[in-house]
Amino acid sequence: MNTVTAETSITKAKVNTFKKTANLNDQLGCDLIKGFHLKKTRNESTKQNNKGETVKVNARFVWRYRYTDAGGKRRTVTIGDYDAFPAPKEAAGVANSWKYKEVDPLEEKKKKTAEKQAQEQEEAKRQYLKLGAYFKQYEKVIPDSPDVLRKIEVEFKHLFDREMDKLTPQDITAWYNKRKGAGCKRSTLVGYFGALKAMLNHAAGKKKGEQNDNPILEVNPLRDYSLPKMTKSERQQALIEKDEQLAKRDIFSDEIKQKIDIGLQKYAEELREQRRRSRKHGKPHLQDLDKVAYPHWFIPFCTIARLTGMRPSDIYALRWSNIHTNDLQRTQTLIFTPKKTQHKSDNPITVKFPIPPMLKAVLDNWRNQQREQDNGLIFKSERTGRELERKAHLKHWEHIKQLGELPNDLQFYSFRHNFISGLVRDGIPLIKIAKLVGHSDTTMIVQNYLRMDEEDLLDVTMLASQSWASDKVETENKEDIA
Repeated sequence: MNTVTAETSITKAKVNTFKKTANLNDQLGCDLIKGFHLKKTRNESTKQNNKGETVKVNARFVWRYRYTDAGGKRRTVTIGDYDAFPAPKEAAGVANSWKYKEVDPLEEKKKKTAEKQAQEQEEAKRQYLKLGAYFKQYEKVIPDSPDVLRKIEVEFKHLFDREMDKLTPQDITAWYNKRKGAGCKRSTLVGYFGALKAMLNHAAGKKKGEQNDNPILEVNPLRDYSLPKMTKSERQQALIEKDEQLAKRDIFSDEIKQKIDIGLQKYAEELREQRRRSRKHGKPHLQDLDKVAYPHWFIPFCTIARLTGMRPSDIYALRWSNIHTNDLQRTQTLIFTPKKTQHKSDNPITVKFPIPPMLKAVLDNWRNQQREQDNGLIFKSERTGRELERKAHLKHWEHIKQLGELPNDLQFYSFRHNFISGLVRDGIPLIKIAKLVGHSDTTMIVQNYLRMDEEDLLDVTMLASQSWASDKVETENKEDIA
């Protein structure tokens, strides 16, 4: 880089003399460039001398340029420290260039400072431009959604070294075809891609419900991209899956309900018998399960699911403090925020579930059995004292299905479907059902649960056919009259 210089009356010899004799705020002026000077100013810092010793520096010598701006105001701009410009001609070159430029030196410095700051900010942004780097930031945005984060990390880790603005539809299509070829369902892949797209929307400051005042992207590169259309076979498979899901949302038959009860009773008796044998054969210190209402936490856990339709994750998170008592009305209400909605807004959904007598008896019996006096978790790990692992109930449910001879594909989550379907069948207003089960509106219930019975539809088809029969009879009567 070429250094611009200019002639100046300030020489190194004059500078050395000035540094030795000058008082604070003294100036050494230039006779050739008006306003150009060296000034001694106060300084509180340290530096190393030739011996490597740290010494205190009380003075600072600074090159400056004084000028008159376009408004007639006298202004002074700093060129730099003497140590940065030890040759007077170099500092004079800067002052001289300002003198003959039609720009304000201070404004030009401000502009360069702003440009530098903008460049630094851009560089700071670019360090988060890689998908993997931004994922680390996104984890802090939705810490209550580990399942969503896991989908992104597991499915798109092969793209984590790519810059987000360089992602292309071809990248996602290749991923889609590979995963589909490995047997992954399209509906599952749609969910995975939706999670990635939401993160990219956040990076562009466009994600609904998640504020981002410092977007990394100007636009989500996959904003207008959709996964490949379903093939004919995929559409047929989707219809089959939809029918299967609808079947799982049907109301439990009396036979299924009876088998669930049988399974729970057999499980309780199995556990009690095991404990009897243990106490009889050298372990009398173990609790006598014949003297308690529930020989295992899963039994009241399952009963709460049956009576409330709550999601398993919400039952795990329940605390005794979620039970609110109204002494005047002698009623109790279960009040909680569903885990699924906790992070979605500043005012998440709050469920207020009036506790019926049967549910109250279950909760009271379990609390008395646990001798719980504080407001801790209703169901907690005996080992850690913290919340149980989110799938801890599944092995017990599988065993109960075997004991009760229930269908293998009967999911524990079906208790929620049965609860909602039963209320729909009984004609309960949909908005009331939505409030009880933690939905923000009735959309999900209308789409998945509000179905007319086949008998009702048969009545409609019979009415339609009868209209044709009536027309025929009327025509025949007219012919007879004629």
